[in-house]
Amino acid sequence: MKGISKLAATILVSFGAATMFNCGGDSGEEYDAESGASIKEPVAVEAVTVTRGVLSRTLQASGTIYGAAEATVVSEAQGSITQTSFELGDRVKKGAVLVRVDDKLRRAAMQSAEQQFETASMNYESGKKLETSGGIARAELKRLRAAAGAARAAYEKAVKEWKDCTIRAPIAGYVATRSPSISRGNYLNRGVRIAHIVDLSRLRVTISVGEREVGLIHANSPATVAVNAPCTPDTFNAVVKAVAAGADPGTGSFAVVIEWDNTCGPALKSGMTASVTIPGAGQDTVVVVPTAALIKREGRDAVLIASGDRVVVRPVRMGRRAGNRTEILEGVSAGETVIMSALGTLAPNNPVIVTLIGESGSWK
Repeated sequence: MKGISKLAATILVSFGAATMFNCGGDSGEEYDAESGASIKEPVAVEAVTVTRGVLSRTLQASGTIYGAAEATVVSEAQGSITQTSFELGDRVKKGAVLVRVDDKLRRAAMQSAEQQFETASMNYESGKKLETSGGIARAELKRLRAAAGAARAAYEKAVKEWKDCTIRAPIAGYVATRSPSISRGNYLNRGVRIAHIVDLSRLRVTISVGEREVGLIHANSPATVAVNAPCTPDTFNAVVKAVAAGADPGTGSFAVVIEWDNTCGPALKSGMTASVTIPGAGQDTVVVVPTAALIKREGRDAVLIASGDRVVVRPVRMGRRAGNRTEILEGVSAGETVIMSALGTLAPNNPVIVTLIGESGSWK
């Protein structure tokens, strides 16, 4: 038994020695002679030099095209249609007659109201002359004045109702929609939508942007609009007409209105889709890093800094983000080196071999 125990002890000692030899020889790691700690091999990484840059961004969005001026024509008269003077797609001038409704009764009512107004006015004027001589009571004069005023209001109402029998175009433009019920002989009721007219000489599109982008856009900023219509060219120089002062409660986005002169003509129509590009307004230079260099360590935003040939984890406080770059408010200074590769494998104090691939201020 004693012989077996000695043999087992000898085997264990030999196995332990072999294990120690294999751990030092096959792993590829070197060991510090005094501490016995492993020394990792340097990792080749790419990095950028931190610089300041202008945090601007080219914004792109799409929206629906509308005429800068559009008008829906609604009937304010009722009666039998005696004339129609427009078709779908027609170009009409401002004030052009679109529809006429039988106005015989309205004309008669207007003429009657005119006569009553003239009579009431003459009575009032006569009363004013009698007042100077004391030939009329003050109360009677007031009654005559009120009667003249009422007759005037009735006449003006009758004139409007007669004019409403002739429906005209409120703006110049193209007929975008036409009610199918508008034809001679049909009876027209009040409130019927007759047509929708679009002025295509100047167009607009409204886009929605987020809170990070809206601060980069200002009224009168230049923009470019691209369309799918058969135009040559199919891009237009435009301008930002307006920027919303508040967000849409439903979406949280901000409306931006872009306008441009339509040099394409009627081939470009209201309701088509347009793509808008707006260069972001210039800002003061700030410290920026590539957005791809940002990591999370222990729940905090951070970057990996190459300090000499060693890795340092540096917590940061971020500001605005514009495309591939992010503003750094605290944690990194210009001139430092931010690591861009192997971010998921590096740990603090790891040795690295750094290859610089650019500057953060001009990173794209």
